[in-house]
Amino acid sequence: MKGNDNCIKIDKDCTINHKFILNFFPAGIGAISDNCSIKLGSDTFINGITTLFCGEKNTHITIGKNCLFANNIRMTTSDSHSIIDMNTSNRTNIPGNIEIGDRCWICEDVKILNNSFIGSDCVVATMALVTNFKNKSNNCVIGGVPAKIIREGITWDKTCIGNNNDATKNEFSFKNVLNKIRGIVNGKF
Repeated sequence: MKGNDNCIKIDKDCTINHKFILNFFPAGIGAISDNCSIKLGSDTFINGITTLFCGEKNTHITIGKNCLFANNIRMTTSDSHSIIDMNTSNRTNIPGNIEIGDRCWICEDVKILNNSFIGSDCVVATMALVTNFKNKSNNCVIGGVPAKIIREGITWDKTCIGNNNDATKNEFSFKNVLNKIRGIVNGKF
């Protein structure tokens, strides 16, 4: 860690099952990593090596509640060095925040780069490269290089329910839990 007025907040009931690297460090020569924050929402599960890196001033990584992280996840708010447009002399790779909504499943080998926002109840597919992603859709699968929405209208479940024929047999499947909730709401239990 290097810099001033940085903040790490890990909410209650989070599980860190493997190496979890939180880094505030100037991204390159002349960079300043002040006033940065990393926030991890409650009941989030980190299951593998995960690196969160705030590399430039006033950048933030915010992760919602009930998220699930697989192995080899990397998030960075900066590209570490500058790319300059020769015509305008302006920097083109601007540092920026990363926001992940509630109940997101980040699959294995995913990279999420600066200026990216992922809505709630999303799945980021294995080996996706999420860069400058600002589609605020919920309930979708995001995948590819660069990442884009590849399926909408989904949800996900932490349990492995097998194939669709097995789904109705698993008492903890999303479908069965949803039916139990509907029964409670309708006064059937």
